[in-house]
Amino acid sequence: MAGSRSLPPRTPKEVRRLLQMIDEVNPIIALMLEFSALSGLRYSDVGQIKKRDVMINGVIRDQFELVQQKPYHIRLANGAKQTAAKEASKITVYLTEQCKAVIEDVMNLEPRGVLLFESSKVAGKPYTIQYINRVLKAVAVKQRLTYPLSSHSFRKSYALMLVNNGAAIHQVRDALGHSSIAITDKYLSGFVDESQKLAAKIKF
Repeated sequence: MAGSRSLPPRTPKEVRRLLQMIDEVNPIIALMLEFSALSGLRYSDVGQIKKRDVMINGVIRDQFELVQQKPYHIRLANGAKQTAAKEASKITVYLTEQCKAVIEDVMNLEPRGVLLFESSKVAGKPYTIQYINRVLKAVAVKQRLTYPLSSHSFRKSYALMLVNNGAAIHQVRDALGHSSIAITDKYLSGFVDESQKLAAKIKF
């Protein structure tokens, strides 16, 4: 439920400042959240990325496919077959130069392990969302933030920056992997001003 309560950092400068503070506590978590802010992926999706997913022939791919965990499990609960649910929940993640830089930093910090953002405490597992949110709460208190911060804040920051950069709502929908514009509109309504939402809907 962290996603429904959290709010995003409002500017790229604020995102960078918070990531620098998180890096002082745990560099892997900082890189994980930076990847979320750059890609719009949920914690549950970033946490499942394997190093082999993003690498080919010793170099970083330009894109890779990923099955989004939340819609996948919703489809299963609604009666979809496993194969059909996976296919419907699959998205393509395009790796920008900044995303590639994050991956390179992770590989330099921790070249071993299966997962891209693997816990140093439990092999083959990501850091728990509870641990990440404890780190973020401590950072929020130290920075005296006027909004709640969680692992989902950085996905929301990605969405907010899309809107601020003039993306139409259908483009935000596609970037976040939502199944409908109605879902995206409801998602944005929690942290985007009404005037910004209206601007996002303008297209020719």
